[in-house]
Amino acid sequence: MNNQQNEYIDRLISIREKQAEIWKEQLMLEIRIHCKFLPQNFNHLEDFISSIGYLPLNNNAKVIEIKNKRFKIIQEAKRHWLNYFLNIYEIKIREYEQQYQNEFIKLESLFSNNNDNMINDTTM
Repeated sequence: MNNQQNEYIDRLISIREKQAEIWKEQLMLEIRIHCKFLPQNFNHLEDFISSIGYLPLNNNAKVIEIKNKRFKIIQEAKRHWLNYFLNIYEIKIREYEQQYQNEFIKLESLFSNNNDNMINDTTM
C-alpha cells in the first residue's frame, strides 16, 4: 500500500473511533436514564423553574396542587432535554457514518485506479 492509501485507512479508523466515542456517550446516557440517575446538569432545571416557597399556608390542597404542577413541568422539561440530547447523539453518529462512507468511496476509487494502472502496466 502507498502513503495515500494508508492516509485514507487512518482517516477511516479515526472516524470510527470518534463514532464509537459518541455511541459510548449515548449508551451511558441511556443507562443513566434506565437507572433514573441523570447527569447533574439535568438537576439544574429545578433552579430555572421558580421556587414555590411563597405559597399561602392556609390552603394545603392548593399548595399540593401547585407543587405537583411544578414537579410535572420539571419532569416534562427533563424529557424534552433527554430527547434533545439523544437526537444530537443520533445526528452526530449519522454525520460520522456519512464521513466514513465518503472516505471509503474515495479509498475504493484509489484502489480501483491503482489496479487499472497495474493492469495497463502489465499489458504493455
